[in-house]
Parts: sequence; C-alpha cells; structure tokens
Amino acid sequence: MSGARTILLVDDEPDIVDTVALLLSLEGYEVKKAGDGRAALQFARAGGVDLVVTDLMMPRMGGEELCRCLKHDPQTAGIPIVMSSAALGAADAASQLGCAAFLPKPARFERLLGVIRSLLGSDHDGGAGGAA
Repeated sequence: MSGARTILLVDDEPDIVDTVALLLSLEGYEVKKAGDGRAALQFARAGGVDLVVTDLMMPRMGGEELCRCLKHDPQTAGIPIVMSSAALGAADAASQLGCAAFLPKPARFERLLGVIRSLLGSDHDGGAGGAA
C-alpha cells in the first residue's frame, strides 16, 4: 500500500475511532489513532500524516490546542485538519483555528469520506476508487 494516504484520527472515544478507522481502511487509507491531542502531536511530528481528523473536547490536550500546535509548527503547518464536534460554537472555533473543514457530530461516514477526498484527492490506492 505504498501510495496510501495516512489519516490521523484523534478522539477520546475508542469506539468512534475504531469504527471510523476500519471504514477508512476499507476505502484504502492508512489510519493512525490517538486518544488525545498530545499523542496526536507526537504522531504528526514523526511525519507521514496527510490529514488530521480531530474531536474538540478531549483530556490532556483538546482539539483546539492541538490545532494551534500543528499550525504553529513549520513541520506540521501544512497538514489539513478536519474538526468534528457536537460542542456549541465548535464550527466557529474550527474556522478561527484554520481548520480545513468542520463536521458536526455525529457525522455520517459518507460525509466525512467526501470531505477527506476533497482535501486529499481520490488518488490513493485501494478502496472503491474510480475516475474522478
């Protein structure tokens, strides 16, 4: 799977992360998982992350602080971030933080996949594929 794009999923709800990770894997994406912003920051700084999908409210380091850290680090500043949250005001926060997209929770997988494809293109290996 050398051409697979890597998505970092960040959420403190393991059931959500595991389900979305499985579905994205079936679409041909490589997936890394983190339960909070600190772990996500380590993954992102290690390299190889093409896109981050993060929750807003998490323990240790939330999505807002994660976004700020990613955007202020030259090594990770170019990684698109999709924020997903049920919190009031989260869409405004995502916009102010420079997120590429916001999805209210619960988000349908098809909608998330559409956002990911629009940000990364659909030129990755595997999955349903097809001409775009």
